[in-house]
Amino acid sequence: MKIMRKVLILTAAMMLGLTGCGTANSDSPAGGTSEAGGTDVSQSATDSPQTVSNEVMYQLTDYSQMMGYVIRTRHGKLIVIDGGYDRDADSIIDLARELTGSDVPEIDAWLLSHPHMDHVDAFSEIISKRPGTLSVKNVLYNLPEHSYVLEHGDPGSDVTYDKLTAALDTLDASQKTVVQQGDSFDIDGISIEVLLVPDNSPDVVKGAAINESSVIYRLTIAGQRVLFLGDAYTRSDQRLRQAYGKDLVSDIVQMAHHGSNGVNRSLYKLISPKACLWPTPDWLWNNDQGGGYDTGPWETVKLFEYMRDQVGVKYHYVAKDGVIRLEFPLDLE
Repeated sequence: MKIMRKVLILTAAMMLGLTGCGTANSDSPAGGTSEAGGTDVSQSATDSPQTVSNEVMYQLTDYSQMMGYVIRTRHGKLIVIDGGYDRDADSIIDLARELTGSDVPEIDAWLLSHPHMDHVDAFSEIISKRPGTLSVKNVLYNLPEHSYVLEHGDPGSDVTYDKLTAALDTLDASQKTVVQQGDSFDIDGISIEVLLVPDNSPDVVKGAAINESSVIYRLTIAGQRVLFLGDAYTRSDQRLRQAYGKDLVSDIVQMAHHGSNGVNRSLYKLISPKACLWPTPDWLWNNDQGGGYDTGPWETVKLFEYMRDQVGVKYHYVAKDGVIRLEFPLDLE
């Protein structure tokens, strides 16, 4: 099976004190995501179209940092968020086929955050180079202006942008929606809110312009709010505070920019989550650039400690552990 290096089955029942993910008294990220309660499963143990019940979300994984989520609704519809590199296309296609039982699965909504290869190249690969493998009903996105990418983007972002826009151009108008702040959508009982879209402002941290162009979505799944920050940095942080204040409170938050050099820590305290999604590989999780644990330039170790000790988050789902399956509603008490 192509998609699963490892799959952790993390159902609500198993989280009644059994999952090691987010053990409150752990002293390090490695300890905080021990695999007690996690189970390696084969293809036959994944969800099938005959067992559709509660909403389920999969956090995808890669050996490099990437972000990808696949959500199956209560009646078997699929929602994809970003998706990762072009090499991650197989993971998405295979998982979609397993969840639907269809050779050409239908994606009811594909949400894109921003034009960086570790987020959108899988989408571009599938749409441009693998037509007919997936049927995409609607792509939700809002991209910065092309001139903005050329002037302020980091190296390579223009290439990713061009590949993405070329893929989007192959779709019919009915298959794509340029979202705006305040938009909302409903997919089989899952609410999708658009909290922020790019403003093409040059007033950003150097090198962070494309990350600051992240569309920020919040989904409500089985009554639980899941906030996806994409690769948001400090300007997005300020815009979110000004627009929403205490309404940012969410049950679950995807850690901005893979858990390092993203929004300010105090924004997480305002969000006040009970669980964190970390689209973070092993080397980044351990802040190890080759010199050993917590010797690198990233803040993941310290941010985990902050989330655990200062925000009080007990549940941490980390991509380093493999593809993670979360069944809603999560028991987060």
